Amino acid sequence: MRKFIVLLLTMFPFISSVQAQNCQIRPSCAELGYTKTVELCEGQAYLTCPFDESQVYCPFDCEPKDCSGYGLDSCPDNATCESCDIGCEQGNKYKVTKCQLGYYWQNGVCTKIDGVIGMRYNVTAVNGVVKLITGKPGYASGKFTVDWGDGTVESYHGATSVSHTYTETGDFDIILSGTIKHFLTSTSTYANITHLLSLNLPSVTSYADAFSSKSTIISTIPALPTNLQYASNMFYYCSGLTGNIPVLPPTLTNGTSMFNGCSGLTGSIPELPSGLERSNSMFRDCSSLTGNIPELPPGLTDGGYMFLNCSGLTGNIPELPSGLTSGYSMFRSCSSLTGNIPELPSRLTNGGYMFYGCSSLTGNIPKLPLGLTDGGYMFYGCSSLTGNIPKLPSELKKAEWMFYGCTGLNGTTPAIPYLFDATTCGDILGECQLTFGHTQITNDGSWPDGAW
Repeated sequence: MRKFIVLLLTMFPFISSVQAQNCQIRPSCAELGYTKTVELCEGQAYLTCPFDESQVYCPFDCEPKDCSGYGLDSCPDNATCESCDIGCEQGNKYKVTKCQLGYYWQNGVCTKIDGVIGMRYNVTAVNGVVKLITGKPGYASGKFTVDWGDGTVESYHGATSVSHTYTETGDFDIILSGTIKHFLTSTSTYANITHLLSLNLPSVTSYADAFSSKSTIISTIPALPTNLQYASNMFYYCSGLTGNIPVLPPTLTNGTSMFNGCSGLTGSIPELPSGLERSNSMFRDCSSLTGNIPELPPGLTDGGYMFLNCSGLTGNIPELPSGLTSGYSMFRSCSSLTGNIPELPSRLTNGGYMFYGCSSLTGNIPKLPLGLTDGGYMFYGCSSLTGNIPKLPSELKKAEWMFYGCTGLNGTTPAIPYLFDATTCGDILGECQLTFGHTQITNDGSWPDGAW
């Protein structure tokens, strides 16, 4: 018994140390050196933490991305950033890979695009080329800089076109700043515009053909430059455009085919600039536009095809400018327009198809201008018009199917001062079902003897 007590006393220090060890807090996997994941150690021998099998140890050789020259400790506002800390102790440094839409990288911050041309190109194949036209005869190029969005920034003086080849695919924000008078964009098969960031470069007065036929790769129209004068074919057949037409600059004089074929645009037509002179096909085939036609500019001379096939427009036709010479197909197929036809301008010479298919127009046909030479199909299908057919002008040369389908008209056949051949005239009245006071034209296009 005495020996047992002595043995027990000699073992007591060891037992106490064991009890103390068992009472300590268990260390974490990181404290024991298990700081990696299985994915980071893939392909290498590794040890698994006994407390958490997802934490492992392996001799991982870290090669962090180079953030030299950036020195950012956090991602700036409106920027897309890439961390340089991918498993090494690098202090969580970042580099900017792209500014968000509507911003570009300048002097260490993402700067809002204002006063520059900006667009986002999607380059879908290596060696895709983007070409910018910055001048043409009458619009000499000035001094400007292009940031091509892939780290390349180039300055130019007097260049009328500049281009850039991309060695990688992806989205690139192109920023053009400086002084140019004309701008349009041309791309190879592999580069497409996906967004227009801005068009606010005050020095640009001509965007003629700028985005013509980029039919499905432009989404919305940003605010237009305040000094824009020439916009012919600017968004010609950009059928992928949606949303409303923005405010038109007061300086605009030429809007020929500006929105021609933009069938996805919605909302009303904005106020037309008072100095607009040429608007041929300006809103042609914009079938989703709604609301009334705004007041027409007083100096407008060519309104041919201006609202052709704008079947969603409603309300009355506004007063026609006194200097309008061509109204060819101006309101053709605008079947929802209502009210009376306004007074026709005295200088109008070409009225062919002008009100073709405007079946909801009512009232009498106004006096025809004395100098009208083309009246072919002018009131074709205007079945709701009433009253007599007006006197035909002495200068009229084309009048085929002029009143075809105008079943609400009455009175006598007007005197026709010009002998039409049968191929161009056919039946001038078509199926008007009038009470004729004179014999109809013969098959050879001449008046029969004794008709008058």
